[in-house]
Amino acid sequence: MTPDQLDNAFNHALKHLDAFHAQLRVSQLRFLNAVQRMPGSTQTELANELDVTLAAVSRAVDVFGEVSRKKSDRQKGLGLVTAERTSDDDRVLTVRLTSKGENFMKHLKEIFNVHLKEANR
Repeated sequence: MTPDQLDNAFNHALKHLDAFHAQLRVSQLRFLNAVQRMPGSTQTELANELDVTLAAVSRAVDVFGEVSRKKSDRQKGLGLVTAERTSDDDRVLTVRLTSKGENFMKHLKEIFNVHLKEANR
């Protein structure tokens, strides 16, 4: 595959993403992908995996969670992840994709694969 074909496939996949949420960032997609690969990971483990701060992971959980965890901001989130406190330490949250999040990632990867295959023709 040439660089132009890969770029074309990527741009087509991004158009589909834009239809879901116009402000979705690559760093947020990396977060969702890491949560899918490492279900039940703590926020610290995800931060280490992604080489970002714990605060960045916490913000992503707020954006993609079902509701914001901030008491002053109880707005509805995107519902793609869930964060649960561990039984060992209630300060530690583990993060998993919801069924909506699993479906989103499945469709995202299908879209990318379709455009990748088209570019390989």
